[in-house]
This record gives sequence, structure tokens and C-alpha cells, in this order.
Amino acid sequence: MNPFLRRRGMNPIVPPSPLIRSMNIIIWNCRGCNGDDFKRSFRALLDWHKPTLVALVETKMQDHQTLLDDFTFNNMNQVPTNGNYGGLTILWDDTILVLDDIATTGQEIHAMVKVRTTNHSWLFSCIYASTCRCYRKIIWENIKTIKDKFDGKWLLGGGGGV
Repeated sequence: MNPFLRRRGMNPIVPPSPLIRSMNIIIWNCRGCNGDDFKRSFRALLDWHKPTLVALVETKMQDHQTLLDDFTFNNMNQVPTNGNYGGLTILWDDTILVLDDIATTGQEIHAMVKVRTTNHSWLFSCIYASTCRCYRKIIWENIKTIKDKFDGKWLLGGGGGV
């Protein structure tokens, strides 16, 4: 036992598992996922940070299946691009995390994230805001609605003109 703890009559606390204490998440406004530069940079980020969950915004992709095929994730939630802008995807390893879709719109993905080895869960919101003020207003109204109904841990991230 640690002498500092013994002097104070305290029992050592077992540290939480590494998944509770530390989880790497990447949220990236990548401005397009189709090019070789993106693929090289994304591979380097994955190799360096080893994220459990990745959110990509402004992917400019209709279908994100190639990201699952080319990289180390085995599940995703996606919003296709709208013309030449937008596109969102959340990629994760479903052996470690469970994501339950709460709501998805053309600019938002909201999901409950649960770590399989624990009872810990939290809300994750991935946003890519349109440059149009009227659409951004809808996003803020949706975020306020969620805030009013949800009382827990919440990570909100993304890009665009929010």
C-alpha cells in the first residue's frame, strides 16, 4: 500500500479501466474525404491517436461505406452530402462502443454512446451547419430541445457556421 495512503488510514482506490479514464475521439472538418491527401492524413491520425470514435464533417460524400472498407472501424452513422457541401459520418469500433441513434437530420447526428465494458454512457452530437442562417437557427432550436430533455454528459462537436 502507498505509504501516503496508509498514514491517512485510506485504502487505495483501484484506478478505472483505460477505456473510462481515456478515450480518444477525433472530430474533423475534413472538407472532403475522396482524395488521396485525405486518406494519407486520416491514416496518420488513426495510427497516431488510435481513436475509438471519429466524426467527420463536410465529407462531400453521398455514401461513406468506403471509409469502413478502407479504415479500422466496423460501424457508422451517416448523413449524405447535399449537393457540393455537407456530409457527416460517425465511425466507431462496435466491439468497444454501442451507439444508439437518437436523431439524425441533414446537418446533425445525435447518438447515445455506451462503453461496452462499463455502464458509462453519454450523448454525442455531431453538427455540420449550413451557411444559411435559417438552417443554423433550426440546429440551435434542436440543440435547445435536447438540452431541455437530457440531463447527463454530452459532447457536442462539428464544424460549419454554427
